[in-house]
Amino acid sequence: MNTHNNPPSLSIIRELALGSTCLSIALLTGCGGSDTTAEWDLFYSTQEESIEWQRTIDIDSYGDLIATGQTITIGATVAERTEDVLIAKHDNKGNLIWASSFNLGKNSARSDETTTDATMDSDGNTYIVGTIYRPEDSTSIYASFLLKTNRFGGLDWSNLISDVEKTRDVEIANNLIYTGGDFTKVFDTNGNLVLEIDHGSANVWNIEVDSNGNIYSAGYAFTTKHDSSGNLIWQTDNPEGLTHATGLVVLTDESVVIAHLIANEGNIRVSKISSTGSTSWTKSIDDPTASAGALPGLPLLALDRQENILVINSNAQGRKISKLNARGDTIWTKSNNDGVVRQIKTDAQNNIYIYGSGIGEKFDASGNSLKKIEAPSLASNTTGAIAISGDDIFVSSSIMNNGTFDLYLAKYINE
Repeated sequence: MNTHNNPPSLSIIRELALGSTCLSIALLTGCGGSDTTAEWDLFYSTQEESIEWQRTIDIDSYGDLIATGQTITIGATVAERTEDVLIAKHDNKGNLIWASSFNLGKNSARSDETTTDATMDSDGNTYIVGTIYRPEDSTSIYASFLLKTNRFGGLDWSNLISDVEKTRDVEIANNLIYTGGDFTKVFDTNGNLVLEIDHGSANVWNIEVDSNGNIYSAGYAFTTKHDSSGNLIWQTDNPEGLTHATGLVVLTDESVVIAHLIANEGNIRVSKISSTGSTSWTKSIDDPTASAGALPGLPLLALDRQENILVINSNAQGRKISKLNARGDTIWTKSNNDGVVRQIKTDAQNNIYIYGSGIGEKFDASGNSLKKIEAPSLASNTTGAIAISGDDIFVSSSIMNNGTFDLYLAKYINE
């Protein structure tokens, strides 16, 4: 899942670039240097003064890297500003295979497309969701989209999901595409709507699908489980005072764990819900630092192969990773001041990989740090993703390069 933080204007970026080479402010963090050497790294930009705002990175079935986000150009006037969907494919050695951008505006009216999430199928097709902003369309200011690109970078189809709702998450399972927003919607791979679940006025941040086709939708207000036909199995309401961003994982017994930031506190509320919808336990994960008010990251969750629960609480001045067992007991906790974490992954050996703010780290199952990597220059801590493939670690984020933010990719050996 990705947040919806807007990138800074190009004028702000230029001012930052003229300042110190190592900055720590509310939006940006990062400093040159690295604990390990990348096998390769690169910057990608569509043009000299554009901003490439990164959202996701995945590895397709051919071993190539697919990065998504948006490309932004700042014109002399607001009307000249453009923001379009961006998808770029690089091979395992970092060579650009192709890059595509898409403007989904209608009737030649100006529109800004913001990518919020993406996923891939086994054939190398990519499915991207996001929000369309139409400043010149008085009847519809915001809308949301789902589009499919093929493995050659061509647009197979695009689908306007709604003229009013925002879509935050997309998943693929059972040869179907699941999207989460004000509705949970299910599409076939040709973009045809096959199921719609109305959540009233509440918004879904995160969706998951189990092997039986059950659909789990979670947001600030509730967590629900529906069967594959959209029939409600259970709904558990959350207490007030939680933020929209939601972590969600599903265990093999069809119980779920959810995580939310507690508004105005900086702590994370973690709760396990049984397969029948009853709350098994709830606990609070403290702020990673004593710095109240620092820009928070997302509440991130992951499972290892024993279904221990990994929880990330981070902000612009620190990060904390906690490992819990299925009963909610803390096995270990690690903290440092490396800034916001954007993604967490695990592997078959229960190693843990985290990345964000241009800084990544690998831990073993006991929480010992095995490897640390750092981007070469200033990184946005609202971007960052990591992908693991055997002996390779790939990271992606938006990194300062010649006075503007460009898409940054790097490959490290997974030692």
